[in-house]
Amino acid sequence: MCIGGSFGGGNMFQSNQAFAMIEYKTQSHVSEMKNIQDVVGEKVKYNYALKEARMVTSVSKDSIYYTVNNSSVARAKKEFLGDKMIVSATNSKISPKEDLMALVGQEIVASLPKTIDTKVMAFENDMVQLGEGSAVMNVSKEDFLKTAVLNPLYGNGWIFGIIMAVFVGIVIIGGIKKIAKVTDKIVPFMVVIYVAASLVILGMHFDQIPNAFGQILSGAFSGIGIIGGTIGVLIQGFKRAAFSNEAGIGSASIAHSAVRTKYAASEGLVALLEPFIDTVLVCTMTALVLIVSNGNGEIMTYGQEIKEGVQVTSQAFESNISWFPWVLTIAVVLFAFSTMISWSYYGYQAWSFLFGRSKKVEYAYKLIFCLFVIVGAASQLKSVIDFSDAMIFAMLVPNMIGLFFLAPRVRDELSRFMKKVKTVK
Repeated sequence: MCIGGSFGGGNMFQSNQAFAMIEYKTQSHVSEMKNIQDVVGEKVKYNYALKEARMVTSVSKDSIYYTVNNSSVARAKKEFLGDKMIVSATNSKISPKEDLMALVGQEIVASLPKTIDTKVMAFENDMVQLGEGSAVMNVSKEDFLKTAVLNPLYGNGWIFGIIMAVFVGIVIIGGIKKIAKVTDKIVPFMVVIYVAASLVILGMHFDQIPNAFGQILSGAFSGIGIIGGTIGVLIQGFKRAAFSNEAGIGSASIAHSAVRTKYAASEGLVALLEPFIDTVLVCTMTALVLIVSNGNGEIMTYGQEIKEGVQVTSQAFESNISWFPWVLTIAVVLFAFSTMISWSYYGYQAWSFLFGRSKKVEYAYKLIFCLFVIVGAASQLKSVIDFSDAMIFAMLVPNMIGLFFLAPRVRDELSRFMKKVKTVK
């Protein structure tokens, strides 16, 4: 399972997110082009409002519940006010003063934001034809120019994957460690820059920090938050947390086991810092930056799925420090590169345990690992995440069982180390 984890979370996801960040930073708004006709035949990313009919099932103090594909979904009341929601029976907007209990049993039409990657087929008068084959849609030129962006790298993730795979291969197959050493020095520097930039932004919005924490707490304990807590935190939250800090899946222990020490517990205590720094400090700072930068919803809409978190983070930083997204892009690529190298080591330890340590076996694993770099960059994010989550879950289950049975041994090691610490004092 560790081998699968190295191919998935430690490889495919990293290359996918690195390419997504580069793709995002190289796109440009169609409205900025001098000759709009030049966009014909090009791939673009287009945002539009998708109208969906939904049946309201119940209303609570701060949430409205409705059905989607026979499942109950909760949304904050404020999302139902204004232009986004229309009551089908009256063809009217939902007023803030309206008795929302009257909506129970009624159908509403929601205008939900949707983003598609498509091809511009033609400009005809004031209309733009998008799509290929039978999947063609016509939109007004005005709406098209408001949101459409050129996506020159769309569909070319495999090219980036090959480039990244070559560099990874140079390090793990060619044995040229200089690149890895340079990366090892640059990555901590990038972390310092990221944290510093986060602190600067939080300093700029210092008066909003209490409100940001308030939004986090109120959202967690609201009606929508409780449903999100049961489903989102316990399932989605745990998956992302394990993805972020690798706690409990057994990968970090492979690296820490290589350390020479008389007391294993001392290295275990060092390892405890990783999830604290990663999840408690860095992720909390990122969340606060997103909230204080979001204002009236310019960056994201609360309660709606965020498909590209790294892009939203980039927008949040850009709204405060215009040049920082380029630094963030470099950081993401370097983080991805260093993570791939680390996970190649983790996966190889499991691979060699199963198949031995001959050169042929080693090169076979490393070649497959590099191929997965290309696959990850060329694949859709959802497919990559689904595969990575499955592999990490498969690692977590046997590891947690092992931890349960080894708990007495851990306790003994910790007691032995603490006795030594007290003796030194």
